[in-house]
Amino acid sequence: MRSAGVTLVELLVSIALSSLTFVAALQLVGASLGSSADMAAWSNIHDKASHAMLLLKESVARAGYLGCGGRGIAVHSLLRSELSAVPELSLLRPYAVHHVGANALQSLSAQHLPTAARAIDGRFGINVARLLPGNDLLVLRGLAYQALPLRVQTSAGGHIEVADRRGIVAGDFVAVTDCQHLELFRITSVAERSDHSLLARSAGLRPHDNHASRLAASRMFAVSPVSRPRLHKVESEFFFVAPSAGAPDMPALWRKETHRRPVEVIAGIGNLGVDEIADSGGHVLGIRIRFDARSARQLRGKSIERTYVRHFAFENGL
Repeated sequence: MRSAGVTLVELLVSIALSSLTFVAALQLVGASLGSSADMAAWSNIHDKASHAMLLLKESVARAGYLGCGGRGIAVHSLLRSELSAVPELSLLRPYAVHHVGANALQSLSAQHLPTAARAIDGRFGINVARLLPGNDLLVLRGLAYQALPLRVQTSAGGHIEVADRRGIVAGDFVAVTDCQHLELFRITSVAERSDHSLLARSAGLRPHDNHASRLAASRMFAVSPVSRPRLHKVESEFFFVAPSAGAPDMPALWRKETHRRPVEVIAGIGNLGVDEIADSGGHVLGIRIRFDARSARQLRGKSIERTYVRHFAFENGL
C-alpha cells in the first residue's frame, strides 16, 4: 500500500507547471497594463485636442461680431488714431495671423499687437522671447455678445450712462451702436452712482485716447422706443504657443484677453498653424487650424503625438 504524499519527480513537475502558469499570467497582466496605458495616453491626447478645438471654436464664432447691425452698419472712431492704426479696433478684419520665426522678436513687432493692452513684455503682456518658433499667433477681435442698454442719450464729448457696467474698466475699448451706426470709444474713467455707472471719455492727447471732434456735431445716440442703442465691450483674444509653466520642455497653448495677463490653457499643444479658407473670388470664408497634441507621459521611452486639423467658418461675414 502506497503512503500519502508525492514523489520528488511529481513535486518538480508541479513546480515547473506552476512556474510556466505564473510567467504566462505575468505576461498577460503586463500586456493588459501596457494596453491600458496606451489607451489612457490616447484618451488624454483626445481630451486635450477636444478642449483646444472647443475653445478656438467659441472665439472664432465671436470674431467680427458688430452687434445687432452686423456688417451693414457704418463704423466710426472717436480715437485720435484711425481704425487701421489700432490693432484692437480693426473690426472690419477681425482676425490676424502672425508667424513666429526663429527670432520671435524680429518676426513679431509691437505694431502687430495692442498698445493699450500692453500685449508685449509688460506686466500683463506676452513675453515674446518665450514664443516657440514655427508656431502661429492668432488674434481674434469682435464685440462682446453681452449688450448693455444706454439709460440716456449719448452725444459727442458726453459720458456714457449705463445701469450696470458689467466689468468694463478704464482703458477698455467699447462700441455704442443703434443698429445703423457704430462709434468706438476708449473709456478713460468710471464713476459709480447709486443706480447707474458713468463711463467717461475725453479728448486726450495720447495716441489711443478719445478725440470727440471725430464725431459729427449732430450725431448722438438717442434713447427712445424706436432707437435703443447698446454698449458692447471690444474684445481681443490672442492664442499662442509657449513652454508650459509646469514643464518647460512641454509646449502649451496660451490665451490672452485684452487687459488680462496670459493664461496657460492646455499643456501638450504645439505646432500651431492657421491658414485662410477662401472662395474662388478670394473672399475669406473661415480659417483652418491645425496643431499637435502630445501625451504628458512617455510610453516605451517616447511621447505619443498626433496632429489634429479642423476648419472653422466665420459666423459674422467678413
